[in-house]
Amino acid sequence: MHLIKPTTFALLATGTAAQNASSSSSSGGYMCPIKTSTADMTALEYGWVFQDFLYKYYMANGEFSASDFAKMPMSDMKASNGMTKAQNLATNMNGLTTQAKLAVQGLQDLGAPEMQCNYSYPPSVAEDPMAFVVAVAYVEATLCGTFIGLADYVQNPTSAFLMARIAAEHGIHGSFLRSLMDPVPYSQNSTMLTPAFTPMEVLQPSNDEAVRDNVGNLGAFIPQSYVTVPNAPCSGEVTIGKVNAKLSNAGTSSSMASSQGSSATQSGYASPTSGMMGSGSSMGDGSNSSSVQQYTGAGSKGGFSTVLLGAIGVVAGLLA
Repeated sequence: MHLIKPTTFALLATGTAAQNASSSSSSGGYMCPIKTSTADMTALEYGWVFQDFLYKYYMANGEFSASDFAKMPMSDMKASNGMTKAQNLATNMNGLTTQAKLAVQGLQDLGAPEMQCNYSYPPSVAEDPMAFVVAVAYVEATLCGTFIGLADYVQNPTSAFLMARIAAEHGIHGSFLRSLMDPVPYSQNSTMLTPAFTPMEVLQPSNDEAVRDNVGNLGAFIPQSYVTVPNAPCSGEVTIGKVNAKLSNAGTSSSMASSQGSSATQSGYASPTSGMMGSGSSMGDGSNSSSVQQYTGAGSKGGFSTVLLGAIGVVAGLLA
């Protein structure tokens, strides 16, 4: 029998405990093991509702066909693939529906529950094909900013990865759809990246239900009772600027989700009607203006400029 001195045992125990603590609490700067937190789940559930809204909006129109877009300007013009512009638009809309469904599934794969929600919808393709294309463009743009903003409200890298991927997906879709309306969607005078929105901001209704006046605000279509608004980390406040987001007034303890979303804050923009793909410009007072080609100004949600409305009327670049 071998005896171990008390001091030796203490050193061994201390060393083992320290090793275990090191392996379980931090590794390469990460707190380990990495788990899906309550904050992650709240953000995932929140994102699911908005993603489901977009998917159901596409699905409410049924499977798209060329006849849906037959009344669009130059719909019978042949494109480089030999298909008409109406055929190409229908094919792409069906593809966007599939992508929206994939994002819904991705959120469910990480634990977001499937729910039955009754939404209000913008114009359908049967009512007005051009109004439908415009509406989809603005909803895609809003969801791009929504998922960018949600990345500030998760802790698990897997959750953050999905938020980033879905945001990029919507940004690509929004950029494509906007190109159908505006041949020059990017401004060389831009001073901001793609607009992002806080969760509470997205739930705010606009002055009316015109989707072009609801960029960053979808409360007119999605009842607040369907979602739990995630709180900012550590009971802080998230302010989204032209390039970076800032967490201020944060405490030392993690905040739990609140159905009222009391710590979710408005973004730093004068209005969420900033240029859809980063085409805002800086005003003299330091606030953000919106794209001169896309909006009448960030301070008032005037929707499209008259120049852009005229351009939409002749939409010559549909899926060239």
